[in-house]
Amino acid sequence: MKIFTFLITTIATILGPSWSGVTSPAIMAQALHRIWLVWPEAEFTVEEDPDGSVTIRANRPYQHIFGESGILFDVSVQDVETVWYVFRKTIAQQQGMEFNQVEDNGWFIIQISSK
Repeated sequence: MKIFTFLITTIATILGPSWSGVTSPAIMAQALHRIWLVWPEAEFTVEEDPDGSVTIRANRPYQHIFGESGILFDVSVQDVETVWYVFRKTIAQQQGMEFNQVEDNGWFIIQISSK
């Protein structure tokens, strides 16, 4: 998994400049929301704190395509989520933000704040 994480981090580093307009946690939350909307069943809420940090609660609407086994084409849903997590965290760090994500009863709780 370390080489996999390294590769995704490298890709995010290369693509990072294309996210230059993401200058605050709120703008990053808006960008992530647009990406989530690819899935018709997407649920995504954002709470902005007075200090400018945001907390996002988002479902995982893509899970059904992995079926009961949680695996599609020898790739698990956890592998895909790890890729997305590493990518988003790397972009946030490049833009001067902290990014944290945990799973809570099938939902992601994502916290983004300025460093």
